[in-house]
Amino acid sequence: MNESPLNYDDFLVCIRIMIATTDQVALKLSCLQSSQRAITLRNMRRGEYTVYLQLQPKFNTDSSTDMELKSLIMSKSEVSLPLQVSYISELLPTLNLPSSLKEYATNAETSTADVTLSYRILGLPSAVSQVQTCLQVIDGNTNALLLKSTCVPREHTEFTLSRMKAGKYKALLTLRNELDPSKSYENTTKAVEIDIRPPVEFTPSYNWQPLHAWHTIPSGIETRLPVGGEGHKEARIPNPWKLQIAMPHPCKYFLRMDLLRDSTMDDISKRASNQCVFQSECFMIQVLQSEGIEMNADNYITLPGDSTVEDTNFFSSEKRIILDPKCHSPS
Repeated sequence: MNESPLNYDDFLVCIRIMIATTDQVALKLSCLQSSQRAITLRNMRRGEYTVYLQLQPKFNTDSSTDMELKSLIMSKSEVSLPLQVSYISELLPTLNLPSSLKEYATNAETSTADVTLSYRILGLPSAVSQVQTCLQVIDGNTNALLLKSTCVPREHTEFTLSRMKAGKYKALLTLRNELDPSKSYENTTKAVEIDIRPPVEFTPSYNWQPLHAWHTIPSGIETRLPVGGEGHKEARIPNPWKLQIAMPHPCKYFLRMDLLRDSTMDDISKRASNQCVFQSECFMIQVLQSEGIEMNADNYITLPGDSTVEDTNFFSSEKRIILDPKCHSPS
């Protein structure tokens, strides 16, 4: 007796989906008519999945033969497929730069600076497999092209520009297709402003001020990093700050005291008097030359007793304490 052959109408196509990383069920077993050739999975979350497909016979009897055949067909027909759901942005390579502004001080010997531009290429492996990074440098003031497009393979993570002279520049980094360098990826060009200047001494105040790479910092300055890591480091004169200055002969040791921005020269003289045998009026607080004020023979000027630490720029000045020649040591 010949049995009739099975045809597609005798089967259902069944699908179930598991989360690849946890083996949890993402979609319970669902079956379609064999005539259907596609299934739409909606609202799938980002992640990795395993899709299982199998044929399931439609006949449903209690005979052991049919049950064995049904089980055999289902086990033999099952196939698994990997499925990865990603953000659209991950399907295209992107450039990540730690900063859009780079500041440098020139070297004292060469009057140039070496600039390092670090970056990362983000995206799925399939998205970055044929990517190369290209760099152009233009003048920051005139937009004149200084460096034609130079490209490196995706394994590189930085460009180095050696012996750059003082000035402002703009570096343009772009991702291009390695097989076709004329093709750039949309929205992947990033600009980095480069500012190179000769070293200059930082002029501190009691307010927070930006601290640039070309600033040389006097000792005793208080600094802080920008909130969130973006922006400039800042610096100011601490309030109070500690004064340490040699006492004049015949007094001994050093004068050490905390000074506020509104402390006066008289405050310093009184502290010096407490440490030595002379009256406070005998101590003269001096700083090295200052424009617009008559200077004495050795280029030090004596500060008025009521002048404040802030008004006289006492923190940043070269300073000393001397005794008034009119004062004599107490017997």
